[in-house]
Parts: sequence; C-alpha cells; structure tokens
Amino acid sequence: MQLVKLATGIHVRITWYAAEEQNWNNIYIGAMGEFKVHHVRFFEYTPQAVQCLAYNKDKNKLAVARSDGSIEIWNLNDSWYQEDSIPGKKGQTVEDLVWQGDRLFSAGLDGYIYEIDLVALQIKRSCPSNAGPVWCLTSNPAGTQLAAGTEGAYVVLLNTDSDTLEYSTRFEAQESRILCLSWHASDSVIVTGGVDNIRLWSTSSGRALQRITLARQDKHKETVVWCVALLSDMTIVSGDSRGKTTFWNGKHGTVIKSIQSHKADVYCLAVNTTETCVVSSGVDSSVVQFNYIAARENSDWRDWVGTFLHNHHTHDVRAVQIVGNTIVTGGVDTNLIEFDVKGAKLKDLKKKERKWRRVVSLPQRPVCQVAPSQNILLLQYANYLEVWRLGHTSRSGVNGDILPLSSNPIKLIQLKTKGSNPVYCCAISHDASLLSYSDNSSIRMYRITMVNLKSIQPDVEMTRIPVDPDKAPDGAHCMCFLSSGSRVVTVTSSSRLQVSSLAVGKLAVEHTFPAIS
Repeated sequence: MQLVKLATGIHVRITWYAAEEQNWNNIYIGAMGEFKVHHVRFFEYTPQAVQCLAYNKDKNKLAVARSDGSIEIWNLNDSWYQEDSIPGKKGQTVEDLVWQGDRLFSAGLDGYIYEIDLVALQIKRSCPSNAGPVWCLTSNPAGTQLAAGTEGAYVVLLNTDSDTLEYSTRFEAQESRILCLSWHASDSVIVTGGVDNIRLWSTSSGRALQRITLARQDKHKETVVWCVALLSDMTIVSGDSRGKTTFWNGKHGTVIKSIQSHKADVYCLAVNTTETCVVSSGVDSSVVQFNYIAARENSDWRDWVGTFLHNHHTHDVRAVQIVGNTIVTGGVDTNLIEFDVKGAKLKDLKKKERKWRRVVSLPQRPVCQVAPSQNILLLQYANYLEVWRLGHTSRSGVNGDILPLSSNPIKLIQLKTKGSNPVYCCAISHDASLLSYSDNSSIRMYRITMVNLKSIQPDVEMTRIPVDPDKAPDGAHCMCFLSSGSRVVTVTSSSRLQVSSLAVGKLAVEHTFPAIS
C-alpha cells in the first residue's frame, strides 16, 4: 500500500492487489479525521516470480532475478532494503546470476551472457555463448572465468579477467542440454547435470573425467538433474526430478547417500561456506536442510542428516541461498522468505521454533505520481503509463465513514513506450499539463490538454514536446517536476543531477551538477 497526498485534506491510498470485483461503485472515499482518503483499486500491479538468486558475501548484497527479466539488488546490511532495480526487457529472461567481486553477470535463453552496469542500471557488455540458449552460469574460484551450460549440450568458458567479457573455449558436447553446473575449489574440475546423467569435466582439456548415470523411476520418463554442487572433498550434491537429494563420491562415481527429500522435482541447492550444511527445495515448496554431523551423540562417525525447515511458500521454490546464518528462498509466489539456519548438532535440529520473515514483492520505489490541483493520478507499469482522473464525492462525513461517489474514476490516457522499452521513472506536473518518462537512454515529455475534466467523458489531447538535440537530457533513474511546472529535475544514469526546462518549445538541459564520487 502507498499513501500519497493530493491537495489539502485529500490523500490517495493505493492498494497493490486489484479487488476481485471490478465495479467502480465499490471504489470509495473514506473520511479519516481531517482528510479524505481515495481508496484506489484499479492499479493492476502484477508481482513477478523469483527466478534465481545470487549472494555477494563481501558486499552483503543479494541479487534477485524475476520472471520478467528484471534484476533487483538488495542491501542486507540494514534490515533489507532494495538498493537498485534494473527493469527487464520484453521477451528477455534471466536464468542465472553470478557475482565476481563488484561485477554482476547474467545469462538467459537468448544465448547471451551479460555484465550488468550497477551504476547505469543497464547492460554494460555482452558475449554470445555460440551454443544456443544458456541455462546456467557459474564462476571459477579465482573470479577470472565464467562457465555457461547451454541448450547445445556444451560447457562454454568465458574470460572475465582485466574487466573483460570474452568467449574463450567450449568443452566436448554431450548428448543433451546442460541444466546446471558447479566449479570445484581447485579450479581444475567442473561438474554438470542434465538428462539422466552427471559429468565431471577437466577445465584444461575440456573432456569428461567421470560420467554418472542416474536410474529412472519409469523407463519411459527421464530423470532430470536440475541442480548440482561440488564440494572441496569432491562430494557431488544433486537434486533431480524424482524428488531426491543425492550425495555422490565424485572420485569413484558412487552414491554416498540418497534421500527422498521432496515429493516432486528438486529445483535448487545451496551450500554454506564451511560445506557442512546443504539446503534444497523445489516444486513441493518444502525447504529441507542437510547437516554433516555426528549421527549419534559422542560419535566420531559423521553423516548427512536431513531435517525439514519450512513450507511457508505457496508455490514452487526456484532459488535458495545461504546468507550468513539465514536461508533465503524465492519462487513462483513472488515473495522472499528469510529463515534461520538450524545448528550443526542433533539437539539443534530437533528444535521446532525458528525465526522467519517474509519479504513481500511490492515496489520499493514510488510507481504512482499525483497532480494535486487536478486530482489526477499517474500509474507506472513495466512498459506503459496510465493517467486517471480520480472519483469525486459531494458528501461529507465523520471519521471512518465510507462516502459514495458522485463520479467514478476514468482512465484518460494510456501511453506505451517506444519499442516496448522498460520505464525507469516518470513524473507529472502539479497541474497535469506536462508528463514525462525515461527509458534507459532518453527522456520523453508530453503536453496534456484536458477540457471538461469533471464531465463523464473529458476531452484529452496529448502532444510530444521535441528535445533540443544539442542540449538533450540523459536517460534518468528518478525525476520530478518543480512546483512551477516549467522545470524537471532528473538523476541520470551516470549519477549526475540535471535540471531541464522548456526553452523555445523544446526540452533542453539548463544545468548539470557533477556526479558525487
């Protein structure tokens, strides 16, 4: 929910989830003390599923990729706040994310590996896999190379040393797509998972060192390995479509322990830094923790012991990360769940009460703006904007009253971006005569003329204001109009502050403040 001020004594309350009943007569203005609240139910904001997570231990930041291709950067230092958000492009997916120091890389089904510019909030550089769509991505321990698993059944290596992103080589092809992979701490071995098999590869020769074939529950149904992890002692941990989490001896290709941990596919795994704790989850939304501990009290013999953690998710879990002493999970229900890691002793595993919290997937930045003098509301969606006239009531009441509307809300404008580019930010002037928005490279401004605004069907005209090519403002991440309405202030993609105005009928930069280092 978001509360924004319209005019004196008038506030707007935005309800993110649209009401099931779309009858405008259900929209109301409630009297609350000295002001009125417009309860807006027509903002059809749609949260997006969590696709993958990547944790940066040095910076204590979590990168979250969602199903629309957007990427969020959460800073965990001060009770979770969203530091940045990179909008996704239409038709573009993010299948995996990887940190290398301060650098963030992504890969998707378009067959490219991207480096994300965390200042400009856009793609910094890209490199094709040359082997089709990319399903998974990982980094070597030294942070100088990336390995990508592809639809074309190749492991592709890319160099990232010296601030580059370049294609290096690819391994021998296997029979089918590579869905997951993990790099060994020695830098010399990579493990991959796919359909019916797990393979160990030599990074120097590009050839398979070991092949492990998984059994099928039904001879006509493939066993898909969705996730793998390779520990420093060459133990392989895998999660597959049978719902099993399996621990393998990577040196000999034999099973150490196989646990029916889930009722359906295991989609994701995470390992802590000491490699004594593994967490898995998947389609059944259950989160299970495995600890490498003494099987009995006062015993020297150690084994992987599993214990159920939680099922606070309502749908499939697609990603899991161990962040310090907590486990973070995300999936189709769009929320992030933070949960305490259980201790490494049997008595700790038996404790039932655990602290947890839900980080809901609501916008962390304002996605609605108001023109107070006209009771106009501007709503920001992924690649279009809507301008609404709010409803009106002629009645008054006491605190808590629900007042009937004498006129219903009306959508005046729907403005789609050029080429379906994502909207980074938008603003509307105090009197609703000017509207502006920015994509990743430029700002567009429009003049709005409204006649008979209070009638059942107002007359609305919108014309684009040209930009002075010699003084064109940069693409912006944040913007607002000054109270006079003749100037707009923007924070650019290069972290500079610009003041632009309408000079001789054109939008031009009036002054630029340098970036603060």
